[in-house]
Amino acid sequence: MELGRLHDLLRALLAGTGVDPRGARLYKASSYQTPPSPFDKVKVFDSSFYGTCANGASCFAVRFLTNGNVRAELPGGGAQPTGLAFVLASDAELEGAGGDHRGIVIGFPSGIVKTWPYAP
Repeated sequence: MELGRLHDLLRALLAGTGVDPRGARLYKASSYQTPPSPFDKVKVFDSSFYGTCANGASCFAVRFLTNGNVRAELPGGGAQPTGLAFVLASDAELEGAGGDHRGIVIGFPSGIVKTWPYAP
């Protein structure tokens, strides 16, 4: 995935409802690599983040507060986790192993966003 597309996705997330940029999709797998330190305790695709949107799709929400803090909107409530991590893949991944993958983690409450190369 091009850095520009990643930037557009993050900008959309900051602005409100975000949709994967053209050519990118959430990469779901049975297991995941651990994000790099200091986010190595954040679970990738933590099920407590995901709810069902009005269109029936799986979705998650992150709230950027006016005081600078960032937090997750957890559908089932509960304690705030230390972060949210997910993996995006390019459409080329559908064709075989040639696709690009990027892990993305958002730290709470700092709002620090980090990406890392992800090799499935």
